[in-house]
Amino acid sequence: MGLILSNGTECVFVTGPADTIHGMRINYYCGKGWIVGETDTTHGLWRVRYATHASHPRLQWLAVIEAFY
Repeated sequence: MGLILSNGTECVFVTGPADTIHGMRINYYCGKGWIVGETDTTHGLWRVRYATHASHPRLQWLAVIEAFY
């Protein structure tokens, strides 16, 4: 299962125990970043919290443009 984000990044679901960033579970691994916490599906376009820089993570909201299995 995976997601493609509005910045072109492809992310794959993390199974089993996972670390946290800012108290939120890392749900997807994205090569140079991670998706943490729950997906916001309250709007027409889903969005996720994307974290970069493991030592000092910065979170930003990004739109999901594709979900795949």
